[in-house]
Amino acid sequence: MRFSEAFRETLFRFDIKGADLAAKAGLTPTQISKFRNGENLRIDSVERILEALPLEAREYMLLLVLQQREADHLPLPVTVRQRLTAEAKYPPQLSEEEG
Repeated sequence: MRFSEAFRETLFRFDIKGADLAAKAGLTPTQISKFRNGENLRIDSVERILEALPLEAREYMLLLVLQQREADHLPLPVTVRQRLTAEAKYPPQLSEEEG
């Protein structure tokens, strides 16, 4: 899965608004939109986006990317595959403090 696809899926699953993420990352909503739509961003902007995501959302996004890439080469370890499957069916809920 491409980063932009994984990013869109992550924002949807975790109900993260682009404008909120932009503010937290110190970027503009336009930059978030460009990343979501697959346009190239500077690596430091991508790093800021990843750092601004809640930990569970960041892990979920990166696992989505790895899932496809690993499927092309090697099977995922059972624990990672189980976690991916469980999170795809039942994404973690944000606590009231995070939401």
